[in-house]
Amino acid sequence: MDTNEWDANIDAWYEANADESRPAASVAALREFLSGHPNAGALATFEPAGIHDSMGLATEAAPLYRQSLTEGLD
Repeated sequence: MDTNEWDANIDAWYEANADESRPAASVAALREFLSGHPNAGALATFEPAGIHDSMGLATEAAPLYRQSLTEGLD
């Protein structure tokens, strides 16, 4: 999957599933979505960081952002 296709898929997922009133459910749903994309690489760590961040869970997001960089996110 190229970057544009990934961006379109993840944007559509956020639009349909991200719910700030249910942060734990949103994080779990994103992890389920990512399990269907085993070749996502560092994005599989970056995207959960992003959902944590967007749900107001910055403390949980920070180590995931750092890990995604360690995994090669550029």
